[in-house]
Amino acid sequence: KKDGAAPASRPPPCSPLLPPTARRRCAFRKGSRVALGRFVGTMMYVRIKRKNSTIFLHVEPSDNFATLKQKVAEIYLCPAASVMLFADQRKERELIDLASVSDVEITNDAVLYVVLKRDGSDAWEEIDIEPYEGVEGGEAK
Repeated sequence: KKDGAAPASRPPPCSPLLPPTARRRCAFRKGSRVALGRFVGTMMYVRIKRKNSTIFLHVEPSDNFATLKQKVAEIYLCPAASVMLFADQRKERELIDLASVSDVEITNDAVLYVVLKRDGSDAWEEIDIEPYEGVEGGEAK
């Protein structure tokens, strides 16, 4: 500042007026990543439901479902081979390991369903999602 004058205006760090190499991650680009001035990919999350739990998992559109199964297996402390993912609650769309998130058009905030192999058998759990009843007046219903 000189003599009470406002500082010279400079475009914000994510402004299109700056060269791509000078840009950083910005609030209006939430979920995007910029590395070395290039757009890398869109970060998104999916909700993975099982019984009365929901896991919020960050994924890339290029991630395959084998990777997602591995992440879920680490959370549930079981082998990845004991995890099966579905895109719907009726078990009509199993998500195969080699397919990527973008291949099957999974969108941000999508709900996926997980079932685990039952202990000591080759049978799988049923999808049994307990309905959320919400909170009213600070007390659970």
